[in-house]
Amino acid sequence: MHDTLEEIDIATLLDCFQPLTDPRLERCKLHKLVDIIVIGLCTIISGGQGFTDMETFGKAKFDKLKKLLELKHGIPTHDTFGRVFALLAPAEFEQCLARWVKQKIQLAPGEVVPLDGKTLRGSHDRSRAQAQIESVGAWAHQQGVLLAQLKVADDSNEISAVPQVLQLLNVAGCTVTLDALNCQKTIVAQIREQQADYVCALKGNHPTL
Repeated sequence: MHDTLEEIDIATLLDCFQPLTDPRLERCKLHKLVDIIVIGLCTIISGGQGFTDMETFGKAKFDKLKKLLELKHGIPTHDTFGRVFALLAPAEFEQCLARWVKQKIQLAPGEVVPLDGKTLRGSHDRSRAQAQIESVGAWAHQQGVLLAQLKVADDSNEISAVPQVLQLLNVAGCTVTLDALNCQKTIVAQIREQQADYVCALKGNHPTL
């Protein structure tokens, strides 16, 4: 992991994730939810890759973190990190994360923002009748940053997820690019409403255009 804690605006993280709903029972709240979330995110930003790294990072940076977080009971264990992150509502967490990205990432006029769907390799589980996980992500091309990502609902497809991802973003002045699947009137209308331009691939799904 990298020593980048000094470069992370923890105050902004606290502000963006403070409204996140705590899913734990009252008697199970040994650590503040926002403390757990902030340490976890700082770990990932610093190059960590899992819950054990979150505990290790927190202990290594305890003196610095204590100045910004409550940490009344010290650093949570890796098991606590795992349990809490597993309980969080993904959609609400995504909204908080997108709010933080909006504040930290300033898109330059004319920036290209590709929106594209991806399939998570190895996510198909036949024994549990789980289909492959599909998601739609928005990427800031010039800055090399993932702006937002949303899981496609099991009974839906990319076309319904793209407008939801767009709603999370401030793309005014940017150029949004889309593949042929998402070359839809409603989607491009929303892009224009958000004061952005668009470039769409055009294939056989619009034979009369």
